[in-house]
Amino acid sequence: VVRSYFIGSIALNNKLVVVSDDSFALYHESVGVASIQSQYLPTFQSADIFPETFNLSKSKYVQAMAATLAGDLPNVIYTEGGLNEPVPKSIMTKKVISLHVRVDDRLLIADTIKTLNKYGYDENIQAKNIGEYARRGGIVDVFPTNTKNPIRIEFNDDVVASIRYYNPTSQVSVETTNNIIIPTLIKNISDVLSITYKDKLMELGYSTIKVGMTNNSWQIDFAGRNNNYETETIQIKDISLKTDEYITKNKQDITAIYVVGNNSKPKDYYPNNSIYINGHINGSVLIYNSGLAIIKNDTIKKVNEYNKKRSEEYFYSYNWGDHITHIDYGVGIYRGLVKKHNKDYLKLEYAKNSTVHLLAQRIDMIAPLVGTKKPKINNLGDKSWTTRKEKTKKNIQDIIADMVSINKNRLLRREIHYKQEDYLEKSIGESFPYTETGDQAAAINDIYKDMVSPGLMDRLIIGDVGFGKTEVALRAAAKAAFSGVLVMVVVPTTILANQHYILFKNRLENFGVTVEMLSRFITHNKQKKIINNIRNKQVDIVVGTHKLLSDTIPKNRLGLLIIDDEHRFGVVHKNKLLKLKKSVDVLTLTATPIPRTLQQSLLGLKSVSLINTPPVKRVPIKTQVVYQNWAFIKKVIKVELNRGGQVYFLHNRIESIRFYEKIIVDLLPGATIASAHGGMNSGDLEKIILSFFKGSIQVLISTTIIEAGLDVPNANTIIINSAQMYGLSQLYQIRGRVGRGERQGFCYLVIPKEESL
Repeated sequence: VVRSYFIGSIALNNKLVVVSDDSFALYHESVGVASIQSQYLPTFQSADIFPETFNLSKSKYVQAMAATLAGDLPNVIYTEGGLNEPVPKSIMTKKVISLHVRVDDRLLIADTIKTLNKYGYDENIQAKNIGEYARRGGIVDVFPTNTKNPIRIEFNDDVVASIRYYNPTSQVSVETTNNIIIPTLIKNISDVLSITYKDKLMELGYSTIKVGMTNNSWQIDFAGRNNNYETETIQIKDISLKTDEYITKNKQDITAIYVVGNNSKPKDYYPNNSIYINGHINGSVLIYNSGLAIIKNDTIKKVNEYNKKRSEEYFYSYNWGDHITHIDYGVGIYRGLVKKHNKDYLKLEYAKNSTVHLLAQRIDMIAPLVGTKKPKINNLGDKSWTTRKEKTKKNIQDIIADMVSINKNRLLRREIHYKQEDYLEKSIGESFPYTETGDQAAAINDIYKDMVSPGLMDRLIIGDVGFGKTEVALRAAAKAAFSGVLVMVVVPTTILANQHYILFKNRLENFGVTVEMLSRFITHNKQKKIINNIRNKQVDIVVGTHKLLSDTIPKNRLGLLIIDDEHRFGVVHKNKLLKLKKSVDVLTLTATPIPRTLQQSLLGLKSVSLINTPPVKRVPIKTQVVYQNWAFIKKVIKVELNRGGQVYFLHNRIESIRFYEKIIVDLLPGATIASAHGGMNSGDLEKIILSFFKGSIQVLISTTIIEAGLDVPNANTIIINSAQMYGLSQLYQIRGRVGRGERQGFCYLVIPKEESL
């Protein structure tokens, strides 16, 4: 930054053209030097900064040059060189078309927008770059080519109320002005005349400075106006890190010390020849052979860093037009910052053109509004917000009270004690067609201990997708069923309920355990019969979805509640289940536990068993991100089918799933293909899912209805269409549908072509 101050000092009495390979950085450094009114001039040597793709940006800088040369000349022009290039006609034209805007002028917003479009400005959400504008309500933001910061023009009906410069990143006001000139952007810069930049700038009275790096030092060559000069070298030392040491060491050679900033140290801290100046520089320097030292006040940096931190904390989170929630007034719209009495206020818009000005220091009273697709802003004149707050507080208190009550249940005794059936438990273990992992065996032992210990069980089983959590739950359900209590297995989807029902029934019916399912796959008459059998103690285990929450399901015999994929259930649903009967043991299964459940386990409110070991011979799934390419998709499906496997093709849009089914049928005319989604008739959906389980269907095109717990060991390839539309946790769950056997599983995340994203 020191080099910019030297350039600034030369520019006090000279108009300069600074030629440097680093001219673009020098131009931006010049923002902090008050004596420099600068402009950047790209030439053919600027290709590294403006490659061909961004030639529009280069065009805008050239037009900025045209505007400044035709009006108030900048005293410093930065360029990479190429001064022998012909000058574009736009720079030679003395007449510059521009829009002059003044405070209190009568000006229609529609006319302003029309003019900006005519001048070649591009509309954007925010005006962050030169040549852009944005409109929000009665405010127009524009970044003209002749200013270092964008401008915010605020209208009151058809009158210009204020004009402010603002920081394009933080949206914080920098300063106000009474008028502004917005020049046109001339897109065509190819029409050139024979005069070169060098001749033109010399004609305008500019002198040339060359700035370059030599032996790790910056060298500034200034020829003066007559290009006759003697070479003189000025050596500068950065003494920012050891300022006091350098001052003491060179005290005899220093004739003047300039202390920049509001000095917090005593006047006698520096020598008597010190001169104190208000302002700010970025470092301390010692200029050899001149007897000058320029010292930066340490406290300035601290103050600026503090202000910067506060600015980032308070203002960077909000963009103009964001919906916010005020603790006293409710949902409103953030309309930027306004200055009143030399203080910054946040302008908040409410219904019926109501406005609240919130002091920036009280920004803690608002928060971003999240989770609402179509927010409705509040009316300051009614009490609806106060009523909603009170109602929400009461609901939160009720939920907390329920959780406290439920956790107290752990101290209760079971109404029916579990039997010790070592023979039956051993037989069920032997019927498991796979080899138990060490973690599975440990989790089963933990559950068995909980079920025979005083107090109720509340255990969380955490294991990766396909690591055998369901088998652990089955062992617990069997032990409870042998003891004569009712077991409920609650799952989030109908398909998962059907799969658990098949598994539990096949494994346990030989041991005299009756398993039933309640879901939309079951007819109404059959459901009534099952409910009656539960009431008559003829059902041991019932598997179902949210339907098990219904009051029509008898729960007087309920002894064990198993919740699978608990992250798919809300707190209210789970608490309702647990409140159905006080003395209930609870077993929760999940691969991705929610934070509340994890916190409860850390506090000791829940016991935890981890299943970290994959099943024997399990191979990690290979995952690949690919652009949509039907030839490639056809190839990977045929590879899977040729090895006797099955394929999932996931497309989460019911309205267009038939389109993708037709494409895949055309690609694979000999394959058995079907589609499944939640909008289908229950009977048809069940038939297709069961056919896929049996292997009759080779390619299943479906929505995320397959996400939760579906286990088809022969399906080892999944293709997820428009993968960019899913969350990470959801992709993780979906990917777990494959690779559940000994074969290598493949997951392909298909995204659109790059230009479509």
